[in-house]
Amino acid sequence: RMKEDQPHIYYAAGASIARIKSLPQVESVLQKGYEILYLTENVDEFCLQILNSYDEKPFMSVQSADLKLETEEELEQIKAKNEESKSLFERMKSVLSGRVADVRLSTKLVSQPVCISSAGAMSVEMERILEQMPNPEGQHAKAEKVLELNPNHALFTKLQNIASDEQKFAAYTEILYGQALLLEGVDLPDPGAFVSKLTEILTD
Repeated sequence: RMKEDQPHIYYAAGASIARIKSLPQVESVLQKGYEILYLTENVDEFCLQILNSYDEKPFMSVQSADLKLETEEELEQIKAKNEESKSLFERMKSVLSGRVADVRLSTKLVSQPVCISSAGAMSVEMERILEQMPNPEGQHAKAEKVLELNPNHALFTKLQNIASDEQKFAAYTEILYGQALLLEGVDLPDPGAFVSKLTEILTD
């Protein structure tokens, strides 16, 4: 049933179909009229990475940093907007202190303000699965996380407006990162700190 112009076979991995459907990245792919393979078993995503393609169509995770869904015009527009906000994103990376490889604006977000994508072969879902496996050395491979923001969402405008307030800017950055992890189905490393930041904003 694939469309003739569809460049990839898209898939998304998660603990359940309901969880996958709630991923922010799913929305943009479905809006294009493309179907998505829902991978709910731990081994599924590893298998597709080994298979690589089917009928000369490469598999593509909707959780990848680059879905290649944009037109040339859209790419140029988002590139310009990212350049305009470069210093803002560098400050966000500093706040998140190595937890993300990059912060940038997204073309894949529709209604949600933020998402986490992966820049390398290791996805966030694969990282979660590997962390559940026993490892005597206590070390697991990590996904190269990219925090993506929706340039058309009110929260991004709010972030720009409070950028001069260092404490508030840091709190918003932490909350947005926490939101992105929760949407991805990842447990927060420190739920207490997240709630404290959220309370700080709500009571401001």
